Amino acid sequence: MRAQHKEARLKGEALVDGEGAIWLPYDLPHRRHSTGSWTLISERRDVLHAGRRRFRLQASDSRELHVLNGMGVTLGDSVIGMSVLAWVKTEHPSLQIHLYRSPHTPTYVERLYQLANSIIEPVRYLPWPLLALPKHLVDLSDFLHWPRFTTEPMVDFFLEALGLDPSAMPARAKQNTWLAALPLPELPPPWNGSPYVLMCDRSSTPLRSIPPRHALALVDRAWERYGLPVVGFHELPHPHWHDVSGLAATTEQFMAWVRGARVVIGTDSSAVHLAAGFDVPTLAGFASINPVLRVRDYPRCTALDLRTPLTDGLHASDDPVLLREVDTSWQTFLQQEVIPWPEPADLSAFHQV
Repeated sequence: MRAQHKEARLKGEALVDGEGAIWLPYDLPHRRHSTGSWTLISERRDVLHAGRRRFRLQASDSRELHVLNGMGVTLGDSVIGMSVLAWVKTEHPSLQIHLYRSPHTPTYVERLYQLANSIIEPVRYLPWPLLALPKHLVDLSDFLHWPRFTTEPMVDFFLEALGLDPSAMPARAKQNTWLAALPLPELPPPWNGSPYVLMCDRSSTPLRSIPPRHALALVDRAWERYGLPVVGFHELPHPHWHDVSGLAATTEQFMAWVRGARVVIGTDSSAVHLAAGFDVPTLAGFASINPVLRVRDYPRCTALDLRTPLTDGLHASDDPVLLREVDTSWQTFLQQEVIPWPEPADLSAFHQV
């Protein structure tokens, strides 16, 4: 019981080790040596933590904003969180935004923060001395475990977590439009001039991925609807499928494939958020998370609510029972005679089959 209590305390805020350095709970499994006893950051000093007590940040009264774990360790969370920071920067151009991040975040996620160098200052990587942190510090550590993360649209969650009023941010800015200004490469020939459908059927967890047999069926249905090649980032035995994973080795290349698509077919993953930023029509299935919490602000996203009582609200799982439930949900959906396909971009340029 004592071990369970100790583990529970790891969730939800930053930690301070025995040497006075700040860590994220996310980083603890990566420590190579013991640093003595640890404490919660709130036990050592006051921090702004909306998960414990709501606050309102007056960005106009400060020259700097300092955020622990800004803006998460996954690509999708980072895209949305950076949308908030991009809007704040637009409202307060002289504001310097400092993010303190995990050094163990995947490289492809960190690349997004390097590309966003017009919005944020160079990232500072943890651990970081507690005494070197400013008085007004916003702690977003381990926000996946904050109760409101599962009940609020993600962009509103980030706004509240930073002490900002969600209603103040324009709807257009909530569509990740900051992405359009990033310098991305051109696609290689022949794709740089040819229309295609992009399908991102895999997520970071099997629970939110499209089961392989249903991915094949979706390629069939997409070909019937659009008459365009379907590209993706893994092998799939289908005559109209093209594996372009070898042409998407970097974050910029991945985003370029999303930007260039006429339609994106996806699931609860980063591709859906990227597509919104590039104004690409999207069909997205949500097997466990209420789509309102993810795509409420994306007018060109057709969301499929595939949740069941067993899967509702879950973020990750490889439980065979739950995966069978997801499989059944996708099967039921694909048995429909009519799929609510989004209208593709630049329809006049398509060769209809």
